[in-house]
Amino acid sequence: MDIYPRQWAFLLSVLLIVLSGCKKTAGGEDKPADIVRISYATGFTINHYADYTKVTVRSPWDSSQLLHTYILIDRNKPVPKNHPEGTLVKVPVQNVACLYCIHVGILEQLGKLDKINAVAEPEFINIPAIQEGVRNKKIRSLGMASSVNVEQLMEAAPELVFAAPFEGMGYGNMGKSGIPIAEDASYMESTPLGRAEWIKFIAAFMGEEEKGNQLFESIEKKYNGLKELTKSVSHPTVFAEKRYGQVWYVPGGQSYMGRLFADAGLDYLWKETPETGSLSLSPESVFEKAENSDFWVIKDADRDRNKTYQTFAAENDSYKHFKAWKQRKIIYTNTTYSGYYERGILQPDVLLADLIRLIHPELLPTHQPVYFQMMEE
Repeated sequence: MDIYPRQWAFLLSVLLIVLSGCKKTAGGEDKPADIVRISYATGFTINHYADYTKVTVRSPWDSSQLLHTYILIDRNKPVPKNHPEGTLVKVPVQNVACLYCIHVGILEQLGKLDKINAVAEPEFINIPAIQEGVRNKKIRSLGMASSVNVEQLMEAAPELVFAAPFEGMGYGNMGKSGIPIAEDASYMESTPLGRAEWIKFIAAFMGEEEKGNQLFESIEKKYNGLKELTKSVSHPTVFAEKRYGQVWYVPGGQSYMGRLFADAGLDYLWKETPETGSLSLSPESVFEKAENSDFWVIKDADRDRNKTYQTFAAENDSYKHFKAWKQRKIIYTNTTYSGYYERGILQPDVLLADLIRLIHPELLPTHQPVYFQMMEE
């Protein structure tokens, strides 16, 4: 059949429209319509496509490898036929299980506590709505996060489990349950803002991306503003934590706490070390380096009571020989009750403000510390 020039022009224009609508890359995958800006976190990406959202989590132990890929599909629309490989999750998720208090804290910030129907280790979650939900059986207790009660999980039947990956460890029977596991590797981020930015990751599953972005932008603006305040002040020395038997774990120089100390206008004694995690030191070496440190910052969990200088020294008499103990310059948080892990990690701007107020009170004279306090007598 003969095709006239006018018909050729029409067919060519149709073909160009079809091809432009496909937006395929060389690898065959759609080009994203929108890439979510991730400024500080290094462990995840969020890309929006026409019919789905692709969320990837990089391996915290090998950044060249992907740990997990999620394909988020609008629950009110059919599943697209040509979506890429990954764990399918219909969003917004209607009910979830949380293995760690940090996930509960993020959901609280997003206004989604009512979506939680199961938690691990509820005794460590200092949020009244969760405690009440466990008491009245609306929220199931899954036991320990490291060995989840799969029977209770299956009875709760959440659409998604928020968990944290650990190197060399799988999820056992929970991984075989068929319930998708959203792997939140935020604890491996080495900066306060990087860790807080994972609110965007959880917000994507909950259909609250706009709110997640707004929350983080507010945190970012406040944090960076506070950081600027400390650039022109003196930087007193600081060290951290306490001994456990014959070991004293201190934050690495490039760790979360190491960065927080620097931003608070402190001269951290192990700032030159490259580690992003903890250093395992002998108590003797810590004493030798930190005996005359100006400040001492301690995070500790005590269900019975807050520590005082006297009860703290009763744990180990050597503590009384540190200058910070003698001059009453120990900064302390009882993580059992302060909400440090549930909310504080998500509010690095507040943590920073606390430290600045306690170390440089003239910079923030009206701020009332929320998580950190000076240790009481």
